[in-house]
Amino acid sequence: QQQQQQQQEEFSVAGEAILAELESPRGGDDAAAFFDPIALPEEADLRFLGSGYTSVKDAIATEQEGSENSTSNTPSSQRRALHQGRPPLAATNSSNTTTATDDFGVVSAAAEEEDLGLTAVISSELQTLDSELEAVRRAFSMLSDVARHALLCLSVLPKCFNVSGATAVCGQASDEECLQLLEPLFSANFVFTCRTLALETRLELTAKAKLFLSTEPGVCDGKEIASLRPVAEERFVAHFIDVLERLNTINVCKLGWVREQAMQRFDQERASLDRLFELASRGPSATMWRRLMRALVAAPLVLRFCVTARTRVKYCELALDALQQCDPALLEASLAPADTVRIARLEMALGEAYLDLLSLRKAEQPINRALVVYEPVLTAIEAGENMEDIILVADSVLALLLSANLHLIRQDIDEAYVILVRALKILTGAQLGKTTLAVNTLANLVSINVCRGQLQKAQDLSTRVLEVLASMKYDTMPIYADVLGITAIVDLQLNQPVKAEMSFRAALVIVNSWGSKKWFDIPVQHCLDLDLWLLKGLARSLANQGKLVDSQQLLDRAKRDWLPRGL
Repeated sequence: QQQQQQQQEEFSVAGEAILAELESPRGGDDAAAFFDPIALPEEADLRFLGSGYTSVKDAIATEQEGSENSTSNTPSSQRRALHQGRPPLAATNSSNTTTATDDFGVVSAAAEEEDLGLTAVISSELQTLDSELEAVRRAFSMLSDVARHALLCLSVLPKCFNVSGATAVCGQASDEECLQLLEPLFSANFVFTCRTLALETRLELTAKAKLFLSTEPGVCDGKEIASLRPVAEERFVAHFIDVLERLNTINVCKLGWVREQAMQRFDQERASLDRLFELASRGPSATMWRRLMRALVAAPLVLRFCVTARTRVKYCELALDALQQCDPALLEASLAPADTVRIARLEMALGEAYLDLLSLRKAEQPINRALVVYEPVLTAIEAGENMEDIILVADSVLALLLSANLHLIRQDIDEAYVILVRALKILTGAQLGKTTLAVNTLANLVSINVCRGQLQKAQDLSTRVLEVLASMKYDTMPIYADVLGITAIVDLQLNQPVKAEMSFRAALVIVNSWGSKKWFDIPVQHCLDLDLWLLKGLARSLANQGKLVDSQQLLDRAKRDWLPRGL
């Protein structure tokens, strides 16, 4: 019996040790290996925090900081509390709340004096603010009804705006009439002028005017005034959809400077365009989907370069989900041919966004659904029919190229080759041979040549593609860096690592300089892994030259940046 009791005690001690090891966030001999971020797989889970992603490495670092106070002999009930960021129950219950030095106790006399001083400062600031708002109230009360209505309409516009935007939301016939309408607002210091980096004179509500409109009760009282804001918001949506549609020209695919100019224009209106998608996504599903769809397909190519992939996924799915909720009979009766094409373009925009996030499975279905709608257009072009809508032709070919990308990723080389050759023939027949669509087609053919071992053919073709891009003035843009990287891959296959290193470095310079342009905001790099792919290629070229330490440093850097981007 004594031996049996001794074995039970030993088992109990051993069991408690195992339990402690399992419960402790860093217990056991394998703790160092477990918390080493290098040992984690690249596809490790991400924790979603608000609107951004944090990597497992960052989450582990947080847990390590929180677990430094834990000890191996802490009872399991207390370890769990510490691990969850709370004090142990025993410590909480036995805390002395009467001493000024206790962490859970009352505030000391010195701290109370500091609080009184802070309260006085806050009270003084609030009094100053109230007196300033009182001056704004008096100025607002002296405005005419027409000027007040104009100010309430302008409150729909975020940040700075141009005169045409003010003209639209105020419902004026011309910019001259709008400026006359706004003259009292300038005199009363509700509106001021500002200059942008493009040296364009723009307007903005003053900070006090914004605060007054957002906090003053009763400023929107009355049926007539209360109805002004929804009307102004509808005008806002219509105006900025029109702004986007004017950016949607085929020259964005033909000339680098036109694309950059379109992106700068988008960036200049970024706050208003962000507001556009927010407003367009409101309301009942029966009307919301059409309005939001129009906003998303007004200039989809520019949106791809200027709006993050996750934001595009969010709004595209929102519009398509609202469309699914509509009554099928009513929907079919209300759909126009233009709506069918727009829905296909919306599906393709969703597929593009998923491809940019490397979510390949999610990208496949929307791209295939879009291709079904565009197939008759492609067949008509192949039959020799003259298509006047050149944007429709470009979108149809883009659907083909996205389908070819999916086949390439799955290593369906022969199927991808057939699709790419078909796309190239259609582009040539539609006089779109000198566009970025053709460049993307040729770049994929280079990759296919590499897969088939036709290295010299791949090198010759990649050189020609770079020359075409340079002649189209794209040689300072990410698309040129992408093709440079493909050229470098060919050089690696040809056992020319020094030449490959030069191409990878030149490509990285382009990507980095593109992100540091003095725009209103940093341009969005739609391809989230482009610079990381170039870094890994550069690391490989260095390794082939025997520079293993430098190569490993670059690989570590690429791996470190991979997870925080949600890839």
